[in-house]
Amino acid sequence: MLRYAIGDLAFFEGLQSYLTNYANQAVEVHHLRLAMEHVSGQDLNWFFNQWFLASGHPLIKVEQKIEETTVRLIISQNQSLETTPLYKLPVAVDIYINGKGQRHLIELHKQEQEFVFKTSSKADLVIFDPDHYLLAEVEYPKSTDQFLFQLNPDLHYYDRQEALDSLIMHSDDRIRSQAIETALHDPFWAVKARALKAYNNIHPSKKASINSEILKLVKEHPKSDVRAAAINCISQHFEGDFGKTYITAIADRSYVVAGAALTALAQENMTTAYHIAQDQLESAHKELKDAVLYTIAKQANSFDAVLIQKEFLYAKDREVAARTNNLLAFMRKQKAPIYTKAIDAMKLKIQQCKPWYVRVRAYRVIQGYIQSSESEFAEKLQQVYRSLLEKEKDEKVLMYLN
Repeated sequence: MLRYAIGDLAFFEGLQSYLTNYANQAVEVHHLRLAMEHVSGQDLNWFFNQWFLASGHPLIKVEQKIEETTVRLIISQNQSLETTPLYKLPVAVDIYINGKGQRHLIELHKQEQEFVFKTSSKADLVIFDPDHYLLAEVEYPKSTDQFLFQLNPDLHYYDRQEALDSLIMHSDDRIRSQAIETALHDPFWAVKARALKAYNNIHPSKKASINSEILKLVKEHPKSDVRAAAINCISQHFEGDFGKTYITAIADRSYVVAGAALTALAQENMTTAYHIAQDQLESAHKELKDAVLYTIAKQANSFDAVLIQKEFLYAKDREVAARTNNLLAFMRKQKAPIYTKAIDAMKLKIQQCKPWYVRVRAYRVIQGYIQSSESEFAEKLQQVYRSLLEKEKDEKVLMYLN
């Protein structure tokens, strides 16, 4: 944000001056301010006071009124001024007319300000902070037509993502379908992957026309996240036999894609997936290993009990939640003497897990199995779950679990 306020040249020269003049010395924030002021020739007390020395962040609301030759913006800062400053915020506004954007620079320094811009014709869209540099929460309602325009690939990817997230919740399935189909052709991989996750929001009459494109993504897209998202989409929503597609994708160079493909194959043909998982067990890493172990766990062959329990007991902290899922997927298909001992060991492992957020995920895994398992297994899990919560001391964990 400082770079935005004083420009690239002054920012990088200021950094160089700061690092050179204060090398191997103890420094405070005012030393950085002095270096930046010396190079930029500006008084930067306002910037460092509000961003470094004060608490909180801006809460901004933007209201717009677009007329034939005028754009009117009413922008307010709604943070509590008892604990948070009234910010001075130099920021840009882009106004799009007939597909072309024109940038206007404004400065916010009051609780509420009105800005009026003259235009040659009616604006299609107004983007506040088009570079997305502000560390602020921004509330900016827009119309459906404006969000559809905002999917334009020439706009910042964050704007396109925002538009998609809004439109996939639209009450009109034609609008949802149009937005998702547009996003599936977006040049940025994250927008495309988000559209794949929203596939089920498309109207059924539109799905057939894009299914072949999604199958192509599995084979041809350069980004592994998109290939994996396409596999997940096919597995969850397509009808038919895609076993060959999954088997081919298990050999993908990306563990993310290979893992997604094995998981998808397990839903369609568990026997084949299990044999492939056994073959991959020794060489699999990362996401593929997770999928291999989960597939073996779901098959629940009794002679794999040692493997599943060993992988759980030796799991690193960050792996505990996933290994808990594997353990319970396996044990709920076993007899009581076997699963009782394993669940007791699971309790101890989760108690010893240090990262609180991993324990939260492990607890949620247990909750899911309590709800979806048969009575005796669920009752045992419930006992262990209650015992874990009784001994849980971290308030963050208890808050997330209500």
